[in-house]
Amino acid sequence: MMKNYYLSRTEQELISVLKATDIISAQEIKELFPGLSENMIKKVLLSLVRKGYLYRLKRGLYLVNEEPGKPLIKNPYWIALALFTGYVAFSSALRLYGFIEYEPFTIFVATPRKSGKREIGEYTIKAIALGEKATGMTLKNGVYTSTLAKTFFDCFYKPTYCGGYSEVTKALYEAKEID
Repeated sequence: MMKNYYLSRTEQELISVLKATDIISAQEIKELFPGLSENMIKKVLLSLVRKGYLYRLKRGLYLVNEEPGKPLIKNPYWIALALFTGYVAFSSALRLYGFIEYEPFTIFVATPRKSGKREIGEYTIKAIALGEKATGMTLKNGVYTSTLAKTFFDCFYKPTYCGGYSEVTKALYEAKEID
């Protein structure tokens, strides 16, 4: 039997405002609802997470679900960059540039220091620490991604994260705008 979740008035107001966004932070909620205390905001957010209307990505950062239950991810690249500071790299960048036909369910983010892994819905987000080599990014389709030349450098540097050398050479053959 399905359990009925009833929303309080504050939760209803919050959900009606949040339906237009994908990701929201606790700080943004505080700015939207200045009349709510910090403890009340935490209480409402925790209640909405328990009821399935929000999914907690990390401390103070939430994914807004269209309906209660499993998180529905519209743009996994935005979520990846919200979780890890860096840029989209490897096979994920090749997909953004259109060199891979399939949609990868593992999103790679190149970071300067921190490696990590998170599973959200059907996506796995992996952060790969590149150290000093974590440079060379551009804004592509609203997502910070590596430049085309840097994408190929990263793929040849760590080919396991892009499907191996065969996938990289195939993408390099199709790339017409690179020297």
